[in-house]
Amino acid sequence: MSKAIGKIAALTLLVVILSITFNLGQLDNIPSQINVAAGRMSLAASVSPNNWSWVRTGGPPGGIGYDVRIDPTNPNIIYVTDAWAGIHKSTDRGKTWQPINEGITARTGPSGDAIPIFCLTIDPSNPNILWAGTIEARGVYRSQDGGAHWELHVNGISDFPSDRVPTFRSFAVDPHDSDTVFTALEIFNPDTGKVYGQIYKTTDGGLHWRKVLESGNLFRRIEINPKNSKIIYAGTGIFDRWGERHEGIFKSTDGGETWTQIDHGLTNLTAPYLAMDPENPDVLYAATGGEPGSVGTLTGESSRRAMVGNVGKEF
Repeated sequence: MSKAIGKIAALTLLVVILSITFNLGQLDNIPSQINVAAGRMSLAASVSPNNWSWVRTGGPPGGIGYDVRIDPTNPNIIYVTDAWAGIHKSTDRGKTWQPINEGITARTGPSGDAIPIFCLTIDPSNPNILWAGTIEARGVYRSQDGGAHWELHVNGISDFPSDRVPTFRSFAVDPHDSDTVFTALEIFNPDTGKVYGQIYKTTDGGLHWRKVLESGNLFRRIEINPKNSKIIYAGTGIFDRWGERHEGIFKSTDGGETWTQIDHGLTNLTAPYLAMDPENPDVLYAATGGEPGSVGTLTGESSRRAMVGNVGKEF
């Protein structure tokens, strides 16, 4: 898997906040409106974006940065992941950062002290519950106190051989049941030089996991319908990985027990990024990789539209 990591090893995480011709001490006085929903924050300021600039505010020194998560109930709280510095947390909107890795035992790197945390998800029902996954290591960690302490939860996740160690790409938490969680995996196959994917599910807060789906490509995003958590989508592939097969998007209507592919009309089956319309979860957006890149939407079961550039066509 080290060859695959080499493709993104040059990435450096710079934890920054957007500064609009004011110093950081004036952050709370911005004439703006903060909207926080589903872990996302938007800043609507009454100034021209031409005056925006980026300010380095600390955080991890830089490695493979992957996730930035904002507490959906408190925009002052931000988490970032970094391999090889683990997880950092800010409680003042990014002005200062502290590492929060107590209980995370996974270590890697030439000196054996790097903390290979890759992804992080905030429980939508309880922002004190966090899930974190490792890169090239068998590690799923759960915190119930906002990252102050972490516990390892890998019971039931395959004990992969040393040449097939997994990377945990994401988590999805049932919005109505904090104990029901899905995690998306990427596994490198040294026999083919390509990757495949697995999805695991827990219904007891990570005490036990079981595999519910395997794919010929890595799993990237998992989306759960907030109005009906039996409906789940999973996107596969990513632009800088070669999968054993092109798989597209999977859908489950029974809480992840069985899955079907819903690829009809997709012009590219590398479809890692999914997003659900917050007002109408029957509308699913999928961003696909490859050239010429496309963006598609899935609306309900019968009406579907794909868009490439500014051109839309039914499929």
